[in-house]
Amino acid sequence: MNRSRVDAGALEPSRIQLLSLLRLRWAWVLVQVGATAVAAALLGQEVRMIYVAAVVVATVLSNLAALGLQRRTEMSSDRLGTFLVALDIVLFTVVLHFTGGPENPFGFLYLVPIALGAYTLAAVRMWLLVGLTLACSAALFWLQPEAAMDAHAHHMMGHSPKGGAYASHLQGMWIALGVAAVFIVGFVGRLSSALRERDAQLGNMRASNERSMRMASLTTLAAGAAHELATPLGTIAVVSKELGRRLKSAHSELEAEAVLIRQEVTRCREILDRLSASVGGEASSEQSVGEVVAAIVKDFPASDRVTVTGMDALRDSVLTLPRAAVVTAVRALLQNAVDASEASAPVELNLRLVEKSVEMTVTDTGAGMDTTTLEHAAEPFFTTKPEGRGLGLFLAASVAEQLGGSMQVASTPGQGTSVRWQIPANIARST
Repeated sequence: MNRSRVDAGALEPSRIQLLSLLRLRWAWVLVQVGATAVAAALLGQEVRMIYVAAVVVATVLSNLAALGLQRRTEMSSDRLGTFLVALDIVLFTVVLHFTGGPENPFGFLYLVPIALGAYTLAAVRMWLLVGLTLACSAALFWLQPEAAMDAHAHHMMGHSPKGGAYASHLQGMWIALGVAAVFIVGFVGRLSSALRERDAQLGNMRASNERSMRMASLTTLAAGAAHELATPLGTIAVVSKELGRRLKSAHSELEAEAVLIRQEVTRCREILDRLSASVGGEASSEQSVGEVVAAIVKDFPASDRVTVTGMDALRDSVLTLPRAAVVTAVRALLQNAVDASEASAPVELNLRLVEKSVEMTVTDTGAGMDTTTLEHAAEPFFTTKPEGRGLGLFLAASVAEQLGGSMQVASTPGQGTSVRWQIPANIARST
């Protein structure tokens, strides 16, 4: 089932972090080449260049492959990033093995992929990578040829008052590597997490501001429309009343048509009143759940198709909420559900009290929406219906957001759509 949250930002911080990691890995290639050159030229380490070159080529190819993979597939950015950092640790171990093993003074560069990973990956994955780093570093002691180790150790013992000082030095470096890795992961990971939270908050704020600006434009338009339509509707009401009186005196069968016109005008004025209340920032007031639902279904064009569930235990519960805004939003959801369903298909309105919030879920059995349609469903003026205006979901989502709530849409193509609309509603009392 496809799902969409309209109260969340559209940014993907994990994807951005992965792209940062891929860029930093190019610098990591240069670091490995530079460290190898220094170890060979200045420190006299024996270097098997063919193996080092193979590792550099493997890093470059893996980075190019990762760039293409993250664009073409839905693979998790965290998984791909974890694999790349783990690969860097293993390949760097290979470089160290062929450039002096644990004797190579550049072994502390293990901390570079650790730092890169701590910046881009989740904490749990990074602790696993720290364990991999310590395991690979320890493996160098076992993989290093014994002859080279013994010769160097013998040379060091000749200059040290204590036997085995060099071996103890190497083991101390291994422990220091572990301690440094723990501190880096702890500090950089926490800093990165804070940055990701900030980016997510900024994304949500930008999305919220965009929706508020669109809602403000629609609010201005709605207020103008309500003002302009009030006069012609009043004229139509007066004329239809006079027309009905004359037709009644003439015993005409057209009297019923005049009465219908007057009823529809009254309905239009009620809609404008609700719209004006929503636009003007209606104050919250106490009303029972039964009263709110009755206002939602009253005069709804397809009220006979709406099945209300969850009312038995909640009918007399008294809530504090802005009635007109809630009625307008939920009626918009019901109208969308009716339009998306077959002519005789039922639409369900389910009510629940969740802690201090009221939750209304509208479910239909219509055509449903695919992932692409669902992503844009709550945008203003986006519609797949020939005569639709694309404002129902947008208005409902905007009202929920303004009241401090949220709206989630779940849909399966060919099976229908479910919209969960939730807002805070102080429960004054329950009888």
